[in-house]
Amino acid sequence: MGTNCFTFKLRTQFSFIVDDCTLSHILDCIAKKGINITGYFQTKLFDPNNKCHPKFDLNLVRLVVGSTDCESNKDLLGVKEVLCYHCVDFEEKYVIQVVNITPGTPGLFSSINKALLCNVTINALYEGEESEFFIDVSDICKALKILSKPPVKHCEKDCCSCCSDD
Repeated sequence: MGTNCFTFKLRTQFSFIVDDCTLSHILDCIAKKGINITGYFQTKLFDPNNKCHPKFDLNLVRLVVGSTDCESNKDLLGVKEVLCYHCVDFEEKYVIQVVNITPGTPGLFSSINKALLCNVTINALYEGEESEFFIDVSDICKALKILSKPPVKHCEKDCCSCCSDD
């Protein structure tokens, strides 16, 4: 599926929250199984009730495994095995992988964001290998329908008054 500037496909994302030590063990186990991580997002969570000690030991992690072209059942089962071994609760869901991006295309992220903004919730947008990126949305069917219509149309509603194009 695609538009003028890019094409996209569905990939499987694993999302979970773990402490630093567990994350290190998980990444090591995935590597030892020979599984490639092609998309990776990690951000440190913080405790808003503990402003005196800002170090917080939890990370929100999203990862997509396999090659940049595809994922295999072996890769997916391997990651599930590692997460279950570490007793980690996780969410497995489809995300959109944007591929074949025309290099040097200014406004690509803006265009995709504006097209989806009023129609679905964008949970995450993060880069993967070879400058491809992943979009985690609340309604993947609706997002795919919007992104499948070249050129990507921007939302007509003013959903964000702070950023209007006046």
